[in-house]
Amino acid sequence: VMPGHTCSLAQIYNSNGYSLSAMLAMSGVRQIAAGATDTGAGFGHLGDDVGRIRDALSAAAEQGDAIITSGGVSVGEADYLPRLVGELGRMHFWKVRMRPGMPFLFGEIGKALVFCLPGNPVSTMATFLALVGPGLAAMQGSRNPLPRMHSAKLASAIRKSHDRTEFLRARVEVDDEGICRAWPLAGQGSAMLRGVVEANGLVVVPESTRELDSGEMVTVMPLPDCP
Repeated sequence: VMPGHTCSLAQIYNSNGYSLSAMLAMSGVRQIAAGATDTGAGFGHLGDDVGRIRDALSAAAEQGDAIITSGGVSVGEADYLPRLVGELGRMHFWKVRMRPGMPFLFGEIGKALVFCLPGNPVSTMATFLALVGPGLAAMQGSRNPLPRMHSAKLASAIRKSHDRTEFLRARVEVDDEGICRAWPLAGQGSAMLRGVVEANGLVVVPESTRELDSGEMVTVMPLPDCP
């Protein structure tokens, strides 16, 4: 539901449009709205209307070099994007071994590359930073398109129960001893925005790793506009 309208049960406000618009602007990408209305910020809000989604994808493929969507890419009744991308173009892969962000889809329609991100706000951010941003940088001719990473010492233990690469919101700071430390935040659910506000980095836990103890070295991906 767009801000300014009332949410009912099982609905959430569209925060992804604004966060994506900001991250795209920081990436140096010129944004084009493709046949959508009721946006107010240069991005489209199409709802669960399969016809509007199909028309917008077709229009976007003619106007732009890349198409970026959020939501409608999982396995629900109204998750039309996997089928539509396959009908209009070609789906290269759907679902990746990362958390949050597993339902990510990559394909192409015409000459446009298609990046379909999950709808949960943290999943949208994580997949953009880990996958979409580097892809756009490569399209722009960057010689080093991969995300910037650095090491930090873990300030508290991490336990996970799955075999996917996990991106944990964390607060990363240099202490009085000059040691860079990472504090994973509480509340790591993919719909919880508070952790995004408090975090300045993502701790990357490899898919083969189930446990990390306090004091171990980890890889950190800084969040945009964070040193």
